[in-house]
Amino acid sequence: MLATFHFANAVKAASLALAVALGATTAAHADEYERWIEIQNYGSNEIIDIRITDIGEDSWGYNLLFEDYIGAGEDMYVEPLDYVNGDCLFDVLIEYADGSEVTLWEVDLCSATSLAVDEWDYEISYM
Repeated sequence: MLATFHFANAVKAASLALAVALGATTAAHADEYERWIEIQNYGSNEIIDIRITDIGEDSWGYNLLFEDYIGAGEDMYVEPLDYVNGDCLFDVLIEYADGSEVTLWEVDLCSATSLAVDEWDYEISYM
């Protein structure tokens, strides 16, 4: 028996293949710009305040921990609340319960995966 070519079926198959390819590309693109970061507290005090803002902003914005904290030896994932310019670079302010602060400038949150911090220093891990 000879197979019959159906143009309509070929168009449907091509459309499905294109939709799958575009979906995969869109998902990969979205993951590329995730702005979550894991904050790892290696300090001896609780982290009581984390503020992340677009570079060049005049204010730090909201405390991303709200009324929560990150205890010594603990970690938590955070994400900036209101990023308006759509970029990947952010300034980060972390405050400890003892009043010490760590400020990081122009952190690339699209490629950074974790931030290990104590009251005096920090280390950023990237993908």
